[in-house]
Amino acid sequence: MSNKVKYILILAVVLVVILYVFLPKFSIKELLITYPYDGTLFPPEIAPPTFRWDDRISGGDSWSIMIEFEGTNDTIMSHSNVMEWTPKREIWETIKNKSLEKNTKVTIQGVKKSFIGKLI
Repeated sequence: MSNKVKYILILAVVLVVILYVFLPKFSIKELLITYPYDGTLFPPEIAPPTFRWDDRISGGDSWSIMIEFEGTNDTIMSHSNVMEWTPKREIWETIKNKSLEKNTKVTIQGVKKSFIGKLI
C-alpha cells in the first residue's frame, strides 16, 4: 500500500471520529416517542395504550418495536407500518406482568421496507 493511500485512509478515520464526537446529533438518527412519556407508570387495570412516535429523520417507512424487561433477557418484538402501535391484550398482559415494580425499556427503530432486515 502506498504512502498516499495510507494517508487518505488515516485522514478518513480521523474525519469520521471528529464528526462522531462533535456532531452527535448527525451521527445517530433518533425518533421521538410522543406517548407514553419517559417514566410513565400505568395502573394495572388500564387497557393497552397506544405507543406513538414522530420519525421524520430516519427515512424509515415501517418500525421495529422492542420491549426489554429489567433483570431478564426476555424481549418482546413487534412491527408497525404506521407511527403508532397498540399491543394486543395478551401482549399487554405479558408486559404488565414482567414489568411489575421493574423498569421496562421500549426501543423503536425505523426500518426501510426496501432494505428488509436493515435497521436505520
